[in-house]
Amino acid sequence: MDSSARNLASRAGRVVVDRTGLEGYYKLTLRYAEIAHDGTPPADDRPMLFTALQERLGLKLEPGQAPLSTLVIDYIDRPGRRLIAILRMMRSFLCVLVLATGTTAAAQSATIDAAKDFYCTPGKAHANAADDPLIEPTKIFDNLYAIGRDTTTVYALTTSEGIVLIDAGYADQLESVLLPGMQKLGLDPARIKYVLVTHGHPDHYGGSMALQQRYGAKVGVSMADAEAMARPGRNGAPPRNVPKQDVVLVEGTPLKVGDTQIDVVAIPGHTPGSLGFIFPVKDGGTTHMAALFGGAVLLPGRLDVPALQAYIATLNHWAGLTRQKAVDVEVQNHPMFDAFELKLAALKARRPGQPNPFVLGRDGYQQFVSAIAGCMGEEVKRHAASAP
Repeated sequence: MDSSARNLASRAGRVVVDRTGLEGYYKLTLRYAEIAHDGTPPADDRPMLFTALQERLGLKLEPGQAPLSTLVIDYIDRPGRRLIAILRMMRSFLCVLVLATGTTAAAQSATIDAAKDFYCTPGKAHANAADDPLIEPTKIFDNLYAIGRDTTTVYALTTSEGIVLIDAGYADQLESVLLPGMQKLGLDPARIKYVLVTHGHPDHYGGSMALQQRYGAKVGVSMADAEAMARPGRNGAPPRNVPKQDVVLVEGTPLKVGDTQIDVVAIPGHTPGSLGFIFPVKDGGTTHMAALFGGAVLLPGRLDVPALQAYIATLNHWAGLTRQKAVDVEVQNHPMFDAFELKLAALKARRPGQPNPFVLGRDGYQQFVSAIAGCMGEEVKRHAASAP
């Protein structure tokens, strides 16, 4: 093994391994105090570094053995840019270790743990930003692709009659992010049939007007959010980049596009007209049912108790419908709380015959939604405890 890689791993602070045995999985906590500050190791050293880290942990996983269920990295010292780059690179390898063994239970555990960590840990939830890291445009299923950023993602669903985009990202990132991402995946934007807007915020509908005008894509949005999008902004500023509403999306009225049916669900809370979508995805010869909850509240601490209670009711409504539709795949347009990066890394390392890491199973999906609703209940209790 290369000595520089071994040296870098040996300087990785204090490592604590807690083998709790929860559901047969390991829970791992890593704390890094000091790691070499002389830049990220060359790409050729990364496999050796990964091996060195496994030796440092004293953990050996044999084929078929239970994978790690969660990975938490605490930065003891305030890290610089180079240190952050090294830590992210280390985490990417360890994330592959979590899910690359190819078990649905691993995907369940990682996704549910991420939701609890984001929502149940006071102060941990945060909003997205327009300059958050880009993801590599990725084919997640045979007919579903992800493009955009790790906190704001657009999905392209291919059908026998064209492409359905779920959201369209930021208006000023159409040329720099969305269209180049589609090109990299071999998707022709001229084949975009519909753009379905999950809710009326510009990070979701921003690129839709240009797609509508340039390619003739039809834009679908709820009536409540279409009205909100058309209202003047702050200080009476005229609305910008607002598309024409071609399709009024309503719960109970599915959208059929060729061989694909997309069920629409009203999920008010983040906005009055937020929407969720349920649709089939294909993985080889297997069809799964995917659900995208398009109105996630990212900052629940800002909601008052009645709003939180209404949002819990929305989550319960969503849980009931996704249960009826036998949903077993979870995707998000704001994927900050579902182990998205971890699953992308595992998907990249996936070997033939292994399950898709985005498949949680039916019970796993319900546990994910229940975990979020439970965290909202804890937020209600925190509000009550802090009330005068």
